[in-house]
Formats: sequence, structure tokens, C-alpha cells
Amino acid sequence: MIDKILKIEEIGRLQKTGGTGDDYRLTRKTMVYAGNTHGKSTLTAILRSLKENDPTIVNSRLTFGSSRNPLVQLRKASDQKSINFNSSGWSDNFDDIRIFDDRYIRENFFSPDEQINDADQRTIETFILGAEGKELARKVAEFTEKQIKNTTARGRLTRHYTSQYSSSGVNFASFLDTKEDADIEAKIKASEDKLKSFQNQTSIKQSLEDIKVILDEYSANSHMLPLSIAMSVDVGVISQHINDHMTAGVDSTKAKQFIADGLSLQKAKDICVYCSQKIQESGAKVLLESYQDVFSKAYLALVSARNQSEKFFESWKPNLRIAIEIAKLQKLGLDIDLEDSINELKAVVENVAPELELKKNPAHPVNVGLFDKVSEEVTGIREVIIPLITEYEQDLSEEANKERGSLALLKLQKSRFEQYWTEQCKAYSSLQEDHDKNIKPTLDTCIEGLQDYAESIYTNCMGSVNECLEALGVNFRIKDLQYKGRSRGDLFSLIFDDMHDVGIHNGSSISSYSAKHTLSESDKRALCFAFFVGSVQHEKDLSSLIILMDDPASSFDFERRTSMATCLRTLMDAGTSPSQLLILTHDRDFAKTINSKLCDDDDFSSLLLEWNASKGTSDFAILDTSTNPLFMSDFYKKLDQLHKNIDLPDSELDSSKLQLIRHLIENLLKRKYYDKLRTDINAKKSLETFIETLKKPGMPFEAREDLITRIRGLSPHTVHHDQDNPGGYDPNTIGPVDVRNILKDALKVLEEL
Repeated sequence: MIDKILKIEEIGRLQKTGGTGDDYRLTRKTMVYAGNTHGKSTLTAILRSLKENDPTIVNSRLTFGSSRNPLVQLRKASDQKSINFNSSGWSDNFDDIRIFDDRYIRENFFSPDEQINDADQRTIETFILGAEGKELARKVAEFTEKQIKNTTARGRLTRHYTSQYSSSGVNFASFLDTKEDADIEAKIKASEDKLKSFQNQTSIKQSLEDIKVILDEYSANSHMLPLSIAMSVDVGVISQHINDHMTAGVDSTKAKQFIADGLSLQKAKDICVYCSQKIQESGAKVLLESYQDVFSKAYLALVSARNQSEKFFESWKPNLRIAIEIAKLQKLGLDIDLEDSINELKAVVENVAPELELKKNPAHPVNVGLFDKVSEEVTGIREVIIPLITEYEQDLSEEANKERGSLALLKLQKSRFEQYWTEQCKAYSSLQEDHDKNIKPTLDTCIEGLQDYAESIYTNCMGSVNECLEALGVNFRIKDLQYKGRSRGDLFSLIFDDMHDVGIHNGSSISSYSAKHTLSESDKRALCFAFFVGSVQHEKDLSSLIILMDDPASSFDFERRTSMATCLRTLMDAGTSPSQLLILTHDRDFAKTINSKLCDDDDFSSLLLEWNASKGTSDFAILDTSTNPLFMSDFYKKLDQLHKNIDLPDSELDSSKLQLIRHLIENLLKRKYYDKLRTDINAKKSLETFIETLKKPGMPFEAREDLITRIRGLSPHTVHHDQDNPGGYDPNTIGPVDVRNILKDALKVLEEL
């Protein structure tokens, strides 16, 4: 509770006000009346700034043209310590203030389109939950914000990954779980080579077929069968004989032909066709047999086969030719590992040449296993080449596409463990762990706690709201008030005349009717006020709250204003109630209504806040609505009634017509002698006390015993105008003549005063 406004300077119209006197005293129930532009809104702004601990609210209201900083000094009733404000902020936190004003309605209930939309409902819910619920809601909001930031950060990393690798078909979770592969570079190289080979299909196929041609050039049988024959031919004897009998210079080719022709003409083996001599010596027979062998078809075929084989192996050179094609294939992207096979083939082929050299002797038995070994090596190479030829004869576009995908995945796997993505994945994992182990469990616990707490107070709150709505005389109630939380359902709905459901926003599933088109401005304010009161009543620290009502009855008629005043009194008179109620208004009728409803309370006071030209500031003063000129309409009504009563016929005059006399005289004395009667007025003293004060030495009634007697004589207990024996009678026996004369005497006293 704040019991004194010690100082307010340089804030709007409140340029220099405050002090220790009663004019600046705030009681438990205080009404402040102020006309427009006299500082009422500024006072609300000061208390809002205190509640929210927001210095900008005050600083932004610095008095026009002022070069000084705004200052505020308020005194707390509990410890008589002051709460101070300068431009940098407040000296103490004081958030136990609840404010009902247009801003509360605008920010908590009706959005600019006059509907209670989803955001408004959540704000209302926060207000209903009170301080304890607000703390729970704060934790929910705190961890919800952490969850949002965490999710946003993870989403940002995921989107960044997707923007680079969306075509890979690998989601970020799988990318995150990728295992490191030490052989990744080699696998990428192999995949690139394979893909390259697919792209060079025609050239690769040609090189493979060229290798097959090289291999097909060799046939073991073409060498083994002709060379496997062994013939015993004494070629040396023939050479010696020719050398002995042929003259030098004879053409060797013609000589050989001559010998061959002679052999074909030989009729007897014992006669030489060239010299007709009988051949009896063994040497001559050997010579002739040798001639026969040399010029036989078998011998000639053997010599030819050997020569052909020698020529083939000299020109074949399979190792060199195949190696050239393998190199071509490597450049085209196909790496075939045939090095060992080629070397083996080379070694075997090199062993064939010496064997062919030995075969120059027809009798030499050729090692046919060498040719089989060549066949084995050729076959081994062919078994590698033939499947590849078959593969590259097919359409490889599909295989190429698969390989492209495989290569992309390999490169993706490689990038996972490069520095950038290693750091990004580490950051993501850290965020995920914080979310799973800290943020989400805490948020779930807070939400559960908030929901349990909300459900425990919502039923009571709905009852309080509806009680207030009933007291205000509206024809609707709220129904189905339930904790909204994160759901999309409405916080509550309305029911009119106990039968017509109305939604609180357009498009509500409750009804085609909406509050926007159903509630009047007065009804909307009544709904907001009822929620405010109902929510405040269920706050845990209700007894520490300060309730500030800034023009709460705007748009209310007289009956609803009166009902609101009654609601406020009920709120403050409950067993557990707020520590202080401050009502600010510019409405004179509402100010009088508040006074009439609360003036009997010892803890109620009224203040007037108005512009004081002599001080150059709006200033506070004690307000009595019955005597202040601003509120005199009621006094003059009673005075007019007094005149009318005098003129009434006897049949209508009775002692009840005298009740207004005391009121008129008291109010007139208060107005005329306010400064002298201030203490009595503040103490709520009556007419007799006023007279006793005014008759003291130095006071206006010190020498006016006659006037005092006349004032006191206006009481029907002491005056009897139509009976000879005055005094000691029942006032109810006073006749119409007495009543009329008393009214006339009262009018004379009032005119004299």
C-alpha cells in the first residue's frame, strides 16, 4: 500500500506536487477526481511504470519545455520507506499493482477488430492465473522460447544442409550418423574411374576387342601339330656331295631343281641318274636317301611350319600390344589389373624362340608343353576380357546413373568429416542433446504444473466472473472457461439469457453469433471488468495488491455505475482483500456514486486533482463532493426541494420533509468554512461538532449565540409551533404548521449563512 505522494515533478501536468499533508495522503480506498488534461492519465502512467519497472513510461511524459529530469517519491505504508524514481529508473521493485483501464481492455481482451482472438485469450489466461500462475507461465514461456530458439537453430543447420545436398536423397539425420571411412579417397577415385569408363563406352569396347584380337591370333594347334614331327635327315652328306661335284658359280636354285628332277627320274636306286654309274658304296646310298628325304613333302612341311612359327612369335609380341591397350583403357577410366598375366605370357613366349631354333634340326623333339602354357596364359587373359566386352556392348546409361549416385554418396560421406561439417554436426548434436535432456523435459514439467494449477482455479474464477456480471446487470454469462494452454480451442464462450450461445470471435465453432456483433461497448467493458475482478480475487498474494481503476465506468449508465461501485466495495470488504484501491475518474456522477457507496468507511478518502495556476502545476486537494463547487448540483437540488416543500398543501407535509435541512446546513458550513472545519470534515464529524468548532474564540460563531440557537432550534425535537407546551414530545406528532414554519426558519438561516 502507498500512503503518501511525497513528490512528483516534471511529469506532464504534474510539474511540482506532493508533500506530507493530508492533501497527498492515500488511504486504503482512495478516489481521485480529475478533469481532462489535469494529470489523471499521468498518475496512471507513473504507477504503471512502477509496476513494470519501465522508466520510459515516465521519461516519455517529461513536462514540455522542462530541462530537469522527472522525479517521483512515493511512501510505502508498511515500512514508511520511500520508493524513488529518477530518469534512470525506480529504486525498488513494486509489481503488486493491477491496473484496469482502456489499455487493459485493449491489450488483454478486444483486438482492434473487436474480437477476442487467440492472442487475446492467452493474455486473459495469463491474467487469470495470477502471480503464481504467471510465474509458472513465465517458466513455460521461457522454456518455450528456448525450445523455439533451439529448434530454429537446428532447423537452420538442417536447411543449410538441404540447400547443398537435397539431390543426394540423404536426410540430415542420416548424414549426421554417417560413419567415417579411412578408404574413402580410394573409393571415390574408383567410382570416378568407373563413371568415366561408362562415359567412354565405345572407345573402351574397341580396346577390349583389340585385346581379344591379339589373343585370338594365337592357336596352340597351329604350332604344336606341325612341329611335333621329328625327321632324321643327313643334310650334311648332301651338302658335301654337292660341294664336291658342282662347279663354282652354278646357280644354286637350278642345281637343286636339277637334283630334284633327277631324283624323280630315278628308276633304280642303285644307279645314279646323273652319271649312270652303279652305286654300291654305302656312302652313295646314304647320299641318295638323304636326297630323297630333303625333297620329300613331309620334310618341306616341317621346315615351313618351323619357319612360320618363328616368324609368328617374332611379330606377335602380345605383352607389348596388350599393355598398350591396357594403358588406353586406364585413360578412358577402366582399370584392368592384368600385369601379372601379361608378364607370365611374356616369359612363356620368350621360351618359345630357343625351342624353334633347336627345331632347325628336323630330328629335334619339340617341347609342346610350351605352346600349352602360352594357351593357358592367353585363356586366362581372355576370361577377363570377354565379360567386359559383353558388359560394354550393353546400354550402360542406367549403370552410369547408379554410379553417379554412388559417387555422390561417397563425396557426401567425405564432406561429413571435413572441418566445416564436422563443426556443424557437433553444434547440431549439442543442440539436440540440450533439447532432449534439458529443455523438453523441463518444459513438459512446467506445462503440466501450469495446467494442474490452472484447472484448480478456473472453476472458482468462472463463478466469480459470473457473480460480477450478475451484479452489473448484464444479460449474459461466461461458460466453459477452461485452460487453453497450447490448444486451439476457445478459452470460454458466452451465453445470453441462459439459452443463446455466442462465440468470442468470428468463425468460432461455438456459434454463428460473435461477441463483436452481440456485445455493446458497455457490455464489453462489463465483461473485462468482471474478468479483472474475478482474476484478482483468486490471486495468491491478494492482500498485497494495489488495485488501480482508471475511469472504469466509461460507457456505463447510472445503474451500472452504481453496481460497479458496489462490486468494488464488496471486493475491498471481503475477508481477504487487496491492500489498496485507487479509483481515478473524470466523471463527476461516478465520483459522487463512489463517495455515496464508500464514504461511510473510515479508510476511504477523496482527492481532487486539478490545475493550480498560482503554482503552475496540477495539484492534489482533499475533496468533499457535497461541498466542492464542482459537485454542487445535488446541494442545489435539495435547496430547490426545500422551497417546493414550503408550498406543499398541509395534507402532504409531515416530518419526513425536514430531513434535508440538516444536509443543507452541513454542506453549506463545509463550503463556507472549509479551511476551519477541515479536521472535522476529514474525521467525518457532524453538524453539532461543526457548531462547537465554529463557536470557539476567534472563530466565526464566537459571538453568534443567536445564530447557533436558531440552527439548533431547527430540530423537530425542540421546536413546536402550534402547541403551547414545547419540548418532550414525539416528532411524529408534529403537524403541518410546525413543518412549514421549520422549513421557513431553515430557509432564513441558509440565506443568512
